[in-house]
Amino acid sequence: LRRTLCVCFLTVSLMVSAIEMFEGDFILLLCNYPTFNLDQPKVVWTRSGLSPSTVHKLQLEGDPLKDQNQLYRGRTFMETNALETGELNLNLTNLQLSDTGTYTCSIQDFREEQRVTDIELLVKEAVSHCLRWTVAWTASFSLPLSSECPAPPPQHHRPS
Repeated sequence: LRRTLCVCFLTVSLMVSAIEMFEGDFILLLCNYPTFNLDQPKVVWTRSGLSPSTVHKLQLEGDPLKDQNQLYRGRTFMETNALETGELNLNLTNLQLSDTGTYTCSIQDFREEQRVTDIELLVKEAVSHCLRWTVAWTASFSLPLSSECPAPPPQHHRPS
C-alpha cells in the first residue's frame, strides 16, 4: 500500500508601491485579491500612524464607516461589489497634505487577516498645473499658447 502526501503552498506577494500626488487631487489605490473562497470576507484599508487607523472598511453587509478616521469622512469610497470581484480598490478624493503615509489593504474573514498590499503616498503642495508654450510666428511677433490657463496678451519682440 503506497500513500502520497501532497503539500501545497499558497504564496501571497506583498506589493509595496510609492506614489506622488498633489493636494486636491484624487487617487485610486489598487488592491486585488481572490475573495471567492473566503467566508464572510471584509476588506480594511488602514494608514500607519493614525488613531483610529481605519481609512475605509467594506464587508458583505455594507459599508460600515463607524470605525473610519474622521480625517477621511466623505472622501473615500469603494465599489459595492468589490468583495465579489476581488477588486478591493479604494478611491480617495480631495487629497490633503496630511494624507501622506503608508496605506495597507487587508482582507479578513472569520479565520484570519491577510495583508495584501502597502502603498506609500506622498501628497505635495498644490502648484499650478499650467503649461505654457510660446510660438514664434515672425522675428517680431510671438503668440503664447497655454493649457488650462488664461493666455497673456501677445508679446512683441524687437528684431535684433
